[in-house]
Amino acid sequence: MRDSNPSAIFNVDFDASARAAHPQLGALGPREALNRLWQSLLSLPQWEFPVHPQLQGGPRAFTTVVEGRHCVFAFTDAERAHQIAQAHALLADAGTRLRISMPLPGVLDWLRGAGQTGEFAFVQFNFGGDRWFVPVQQFDVIVEHLRLRAEA
Repeated sequence: MRDSNPSAIFNVDFDASARAAHPQLGALGPREALNRLWQSLLSLPQWEFPVHPQLQGGPRAFTTVVEGRHCVFAFTDAERAHQIAQAHALLADAGTRLRISMPLPGVLDWLRGAGQTGEFAFVQFNFGGDRWFVPVQQFDVIVEHLRLRAEA
């Protein structure tokens, strides 16, 4: 059975990492802090997404508009996804909170595709806490930057 809090397994404090990498929401911090945050995030086995159970065609990741941006909410662990599902009343008929766990690196393909179709343009990570966001089209740039850094 998988642990519902993979960030604990990897001993990553995503709140502290987010604060170091983004001292103010939308502002970039030191390059090394950004690199550590993204390397940790991309090292997780999966990301968690709350779903909206009422949507036609089966459950889909919950999207909304935050600060004028169409966003999907992604979380580093199931507990954070659970908290936002509860806050937004994303409940199945039986009161069960729903989430989708999407493994890496496949989740990046899904995000690219959703970004290309215009479903959303940004991903909000760990919304409701020490959060950060990224435009969907930046994932390839970040992944390539980290790859080149690892090879250097």
